[in-house]
Amino acid sequence: LRAEKMGIPSQSAEFWLCCAKTLFVDFDGDPVNIFKACGGTVNGVLAFKDSKKDDPLKGYGPKITSLLALFLSEIGAMPFPDDAFAVDMHVQRLFQHVGALEFFETRTNEELEKELRPFLCETRLANNMEPISMAHSFWLLGRSGCTRCYARRDAQILCPVWDKCGGLIDAKEYFRTRTWGPTNAPRLRKGGERTLKHCDGPLILK
Repeated sequence: LRAEKMGIPSQSAEFWLCCAKTLFVDFDGDPVNIFKACGGTVNGVLAFKDSKKDDPLKGYGPKITSLLALFLSEIGAMPFPDDAFAVDMHVQRLFQHVGALEFFETRTNEELEKELRPFLCETRLANNMEPISMAHSFWLLGRSGCTRCYARRDAQILCPVWDKCGGLIDAKEYFRTRTWGPTNAPRLRKGGERTLKHCDGPLILK
């Protein structure tokens, strides 16, 4: 596992054995049965975990459980839960980029997830948005769009929130501590800014 760049091999192996035992002993080897037994929701699965003395689904927090629900829904195995949304650091950072999320003290990944997941789910339901497309759009923009955005000459054309974005937040501290500092964290310039600023004619993409 270490050779395949698995972050914490011993922990991953322990989690896999635990989850495999729970899946095949308690749910007949079918992950859909986990949701069926827990009310068909992410919160139901989390409550099931909390009700046990020993965690039966180690490693399955709100993010991973939401991703499992997304995958099972995408292949048509179950309906998409109303409370599923994988709020990872890319989604959290995107909210900060556009000024939709500001805070003035250190916040953990878990604290932000508890606030953002219900908000995103309620927003999706209120606007009748297609959940799988919305989930993929947030992840692709936050992961592929924002990462190294400053080096992209075509960012202004491709990014749907370019006008609202204040620039890429430096996430070095987050990766070191898994916490976000106050919103005045250093920012990088947005992609295309330098090119457009010094370009008198039409923008030529290469």
